Amino acid sequence: MVPQSLTALLLTAPGCIHCAAVKKILDKFLVEGLIEQLEVVDVTSHPKLASQYNVKSVPWLKLGPFELQGAQHEPDLRNWISLLDKPENITHSLKHLFSTGELSRVIDLIRERPEYMNNLLDLVIDEEKDMKIQLGVSAVFEEFEGSPLLQGMVAKLGELSTHESPRIRADVAHYLSLSHTDAALPFLQKLVQDSDREVNEIASDILNELEH
Repeated sequence: MVPQSLTALLLTAPGCIHCAAVKKILDKFLVEGLIEQLEVVDVTSHPKLASQYNVKSVPWLKLGPFELQGAQHEPDLRNWISLLDKPENITHSLKHLFSTGELSRVIDLIRERPEYMNNLLDLVIDEEKDMKIQLGVSAVFEEFEGSPLLQGMVAKLGELSTHESPRIRADVAHYLSLSHTDAALPFLQKLVQDSDREVNEIASDILNELEH
């Protein structure tokens, strides 16, 4: 199944052979109905757009939530489209953006598609994530501190507060505190009784701050 209303943004430059090749493929996808809208922009005429997306070279393609740089082949692009409706691929895309230092793009994506916060939870429980991704995930939660979006995540964060990993329980305690809602209190109070000393102390400190 192909996601509805799939749009593509292609950034190009004059004389770029690979740009023309990618555009030809996307034009074909338009005819086939695989994408609903295609916008092609010359970065030499719109340098601010290139800066906005931190584009280092062309062709650069935004296909739904995914950002692809360099020459692309038709089978690969078809594969990306076929995978777009699978949540794990959104998670992979967010992970890639964190790894490449594009925190602002992750925040922009979540503003556009708030449901991607659910994919962020996949990264919260990824015990193999590196420090760059860890810091990026925390930065996103902090960006949405006190927002209705984060408050709406309290129940799901509460479920993670019983995760077997003490490190993840500690992270969840911090994220729950950022929601600024009473709905988080029962989960934080339970974490105060956590068997892990560090989790216990973090939850206690959070509750003390909330009470003052």
